[in-house]
Amino acid sequence: MNAPATEIEPSQQLESVTEQPAKSPRLSLSTANNALEDWEIAFRKWLAHEIPTTEAERVLAKILESPSFPGSGEVPFAWAKRRLQEEGYLDLSPSGIKGYLHRFMDDWMPPMLRVLLRYSGLAGWGKRQALDLRLNTLPVKVRHWPQELNGFRILHLSDMHIDPFPELAEKLADLLRPIECDLCLLTGDFRFAIDGDSEQVLPQVDRWLPEIRSRYGVYGILGNHDESALLAPLAERGIRWLLNEGTEIKTEKGANFWLLGVDDVNHYHAADLERAQQQIPNDACQVLMAHSPDLVDEAAQADIDLYLCGHTHGGQFCLPGGTPLLVNSDCEKKCIKGSWSQGEMQGYTSVGIGCSAVQARFFCSPEVTLFELTSAS
Repeated sequence: MNAPATEIEPSQQLESVTEQPAKSPRLSLSTANNALEDWEIAFRKWLAHEIPTTEAERVLAKILESPSFPGSGEVPFAWAKRRLQEEGYLDLSPSGIKGYLHRFMDDWMPPMLRVLLRYSGLAGWGKRQALDLRLNTLPVKVRHWPQELNGFRILHLSDMHIDPFPELAEKLADLLRPIECDLCLLTGDFRFAIDGDSEQVLPQVDRWLPEIRSRYGVYGILGNHDESALLAPLAERGIRWLLNEGTEIKTEKGANFWLLGVDDVNHYHAADLERAQQQIPNDACQVLMAHSPDLVDEAAQADIDLYLCGHTHGGQFCLPGGTPLLVNSDCEKKCIKGSWSQGEMQGYTSVGIGCSAVQARFFCSPEVTLFELTSAS
């Protein structure tokens, strides 16, 4: 059982995850040793929910003890799935038509869009809209929310993608400077590219992160553009990570709630909501950080009260009126952007701060969101 993040020093929490083992040749799962064959079987069963997470962890521990596996130590199961993929030992890329579309989106569409925007004369207009950063303040009534905490303010930032865009980092810093909040949540995608050097994002993060004034701290999760190499340097800057974990937010008023965070579900397939909920009392109010809205159905069935996410960018390229031309999520249409509900669960999908593929937006201004929570009862 994971201890709450507030009881663990960041350096201790991240020690086993951020160590960088020496690169080894990629292992073929079909010809690997028995330990890795056990891993493949357990991994696929876990994805299909055929075995409990604890059994998959047992198999993982066997693998980590094997000398053929790079590195050892106590790495949480879902983090290990991310690390295996980052190190090139496991490939969960989709195949067939879906795989082709993913490769098109990641590799071919960005240069095509850059050429199109340049020669159509729309590049400047798209960049100006991408810099039109706004603060949206929204009231939200939440089931199980303690009445003593009515008016509690949560600041939500998502999809910063900020490393190649210093003008946006300055805009974000200016917007954040006067805001006071009770809690700040960062729901992933700190960097622009989906691969490469993670630390290139740090100079831009240093422009806006110190401007956040949050009474009960800053919590974050990773997105599909992020790698675990970001965990340690951003923890040193004050971000407390919740990757498939939950922690109780204890307030000065004596009324508390639980904050949960799950790892990326889209690229790394590493989200584990069941693990994040292990310690939570049945009647507790639960606020979930997820990178994308793809877990909405599971979260609603798991009695999550407030679901905050991003990933979709609201489409980024939209028609007048805000209708997206393309959506990178399998969620319902209502969850693509803005406020929505699923049963008694309230949710919000941020259109994000930065851009993906190209530094341009159309009819979809970037946003930072400030929620004012009250009890639904």
